[in-house]
Amino acid sequence: EEVRELALAEACDNPIDFVVECSPKLSAVTDRNMLFRVIFNLSNNSVKALKKKTGFLQIRILAYQDNQGICLYFSDTGAGFGTDAARRMRSFNDAQSFKGEGGLGLKIAHDFVHTLEGAIEVIRSDESGTHFLITLPHQDVAFESLDAF
Repeated sequence: EEVRELALAEACDNPIDFVVECSPKLSAVTDRNMLFRVIFNLSNNSVKALKKKTGFLQIRILAYQDNQGICLYFSDTGAGFGTDAARRMRSFNDAQSFKGEGGLGLKIAHDFVHTLEGAIEVIRSDESGTHFLITLPHQDVAFESLDAF
């Protein structure tokens, strides 16, 4: 809820649909502050991308558990960062790769996910939006609900 409020405040007059879908039995034990920063940084970047568009504007977080661990599928309907930038960003090697295309916040999100022994992957980023998959291991991943964020 806190991330949603902060992101929507940044959106100003842009009506953004912020959807969080989370299994009621999903729980994880992790560093709440790091996970908050990951979700906040991705949401903040999404709001910036959505400001460049008109029409249906949405940020969606889907949280579920599979055999890999706890998964957070994060997507938006923003402008995306294009094929070349998405390809460079898949490596997440250095902050320079992110300059002007997600900013340092994306690099920080990546580093925090890795500190939590998880993985973050750019699934797609184009003119119809950006999609990330964050996977956190079972043993390291407790939030009773993503609504707390």
